[in-house]
Order: sequence, then C-alpha cells, then structure tokens
Amino acid sequence: FPSHDSGLMSGMGVGMMGGLMAGALIGASNGMFWGSIIGLFTGMILGVKCGRSCGNMGVLEGLMSGLMAGTMGAMLSVMLVFDRQFEFLIILWITCSIILLGLSYMMVKELGIQPKERKVNSERIILVALVISFLLNLFMWVGPKVAVGGI
Repeated sequence: FPSHDSGLMSGMGVGMMGGLMAGALIGASNGMFWGSIIGLFTGMILGVKCGRSCGNMGVLEGLMSGLMAGTMGAMLSVMLVFDRQFEFLIILWITCSIILLGLSYMMVKELGIQPKERKVNSERIILVALVISFLLNLFMWVGPKVAVGGI
C-alpha cells in the first residue's frame, strides 16, 4: 500500500487540479458562485477518490484541496474577465497537465510498479473523463448565468 505521503500528494494533487480547472471553466461561463460550487465539489470528490487508498490523511487532503482550489479557480476566472482570460485558461490547463503528469510519474516510481505490472482500465478512465466533461459542458450551456458585474 502507498504511504501517507503518497496519499497526501495524490489527494491534494488531483483534488487541486480538478477543482481548479473545473472552477475556472464554470467561473468563466457561469460566474463565481456556480464556478466555486462546481469546482469545490468536483475537487473534493476527485481528491477523496484518489486519496482514500492511503488512509485518513489522503481523504482530508482531498477535501481541503477541493475546497480551496474550487473557489480559487472561479475567482481567477472572474478577476480575469476583462484581461486575457482565454490565454490564462490555456496556460492553466497546460500547467495543471504537467503537474498531473509529474504526480503520475512520482506515484509509479514510489510504488515501484514495472510497466508489465500496471493494471490500468483505460476504458473506465476514458468513460469517467467523458462523463465529467459532458456534465461540465452541459452545466456551462444550460446552467444559470450571471451578468458582468453581478447585476
């Protein structure tokens, strides 16, 4: 089983990246309130899911990182609404992707899994990613919107 440090990193890393990215996208299209709520819950769910294999510490880190990053993602989008928001979101996505790749590499190295031993269900990962993407896009299209300035 992974150590508590791995649980901390997996729960925090995935929870923060998921919450930050979901909060930023929903915040850009639906405003800070809905971006914070969707980002918060997305980050917390992903963080707990990834951190729970390493005990209570991973779960708590997943919850805390989802809470912080979900609200931060929405806040960043709202603050950048008049200043190159699209470019910022591209940089944010690239940076988060690099961090998640590094986290994956760290977990493989720490657990000592050889390439032949990896048991990854690619179909399940793709299906979950598509479902999450569909739900976020659906919310961005038909969810409640706020006017600029909160009027």
